[in-house]
Amino acid sequence: ANVPLFEQIRTPSPDYTVPLTGRTHAEDGGAAHVAGLNFGRPGEQQRCVGCHTGHSLIPVPADPADAQFTNLAPAAAITYSSIYALINPSAEALIDRQVLKGRIIQYWRSDPNQDPAGQWVQLAFPVPITVRAVRLYNPRFGDEAQSTLQVEAATVILYRDKAATQEVARNRVGPLAVSGTAAPFAEVRAQAVRVIVDDVTGTFETLRVASLAEVEVIARGEAAE
Repeated sequence: ANVPLFEQIRTPSPDYTVPLTGRTHAEDGGAAHVAGLNFGRPGEQQRCVGCHTGHSLIPVPADPADAQFTNLAPAAAITYSSIYALINPSAEALIDRQVLKGRIIQYWRSDPNQDPAGQWVQLAFPVPITVRAVRLYNPRFGDEAQSTLQVEAATVILYRDKAATQEVARNRVGPLAVSGTAAPFAEVRAQAVRVIVDDVTGTFETLRVASLAEVEVIARGEAAE
């Protein structure tokens, strides 16, 4: 204890090769370690910097309180006003964190037989969350969908309850960027987030629809009520 370290596996045997984790042949030598919880003295207060600090381009927040906020959208249950019949009815592409990498034809989009204006998606969380921002991503242009679709305006509504009956805040943003457009909030406690596509131009696979590439909810989880 008392020293941050990696434990290197060794042996007194001569000419021993340290095995690389996951390899099955001794001649394919490498390194192995045990990542122990031996950072400091028992009872000593420490600041978590992440298991792989230095291995990521994400900066460690200067204020430890900021580290409590992250994208919680993947934990949400998704509902929507309508969906294109030929895509996954779960609409999981809205929260799969593959906004710029996933196939564009997997993006949620509305039923082309309905007016795209006013279409919505909703994320409900199993516990209350404190929301700082909701980031909305416009679908990529071109690609296999030959998309020219542009969300010109969208409204984000926060609800205190999971059933989305008690509105607590809203913010209107637009036009949306492919790289994401944030709707900021003053750390509002909520349990459901609805995104309404107010105005859209262009087409997706030649169809007039509403669409979003991704929804991120930058928030902190709270204790269940």
